[in-house]
Amino acid sequence: MKAYEKSVDHDREYGVDIRIAGMVSLAAVIAAFLLVPQLQVKPYELRRAIDQPVMFLDDLPVSMVKDEPVRRHSAVPIPSPDGPATDPAVGRNSFSELHDSIVEPVVEPLQFWKVERKPQELQRVVPVYPEIARSAGIEGRVVVAVVIDTVGSIASATILASSGSSMLDTAALDAARRFRFTPAYQRDRPVPVQTSIPFSFRLE
Repeated sequence: MKAYEKSVDHDREYGVDIRIAGMVSLAAVIAAFLLVPQLQVKPYELRRAIDQPVMFLDDLPVSMVKDEPVRRHSAVPIPSPDGPATDPAVGRNSFSELHDSIVEPVVEPLQFWKVERKPQELQRVVPVYPEIARSAGIEGRVVVAVVIDTVGSIASATILASSGSSMLDTAALDAARRFRFTPAYQRDRPVPVQTSIPFSFRLE
């Protein structure tokens, strides 16, 4: 008897096989998710406890949370169309912060005989004879040491030789401070110079 072989259409059966395989795989995943126990993750624990107090800003002393002082920079002068630059923080045409940083060098006064061109007397002042000293018949001679500055004015005046009377010494100092001279020159530059002025108080 002749055996008949059943012909199989692989193209047609392929789609069915894929669906069956997909359903079996999905069922296996669901079964594994439901049956297999899930892993429990435990947080990390320190081996020993660290007891360190936490300090909040409100609990700190006032000296520890004191604010740093704000450093303010001086305003930059703004150029003005009407003239020189203007400083808005101080006022118009004010540059006091520049003048404060400029320090003129201190020049020691020279002796009168050392300068090339000696100062010339422009204004001589006769001291006022104190009335009390005149009535008491007090006479004397006072020598005042003075420093003449670079414009011919008296920068300082001190008693070099006293008359023995404070009234006569004071009158001589007041007169010496009002003297005026031409400036002294050394190498064509005005320099301060030190000299002395004698005063005599005599009763006529």
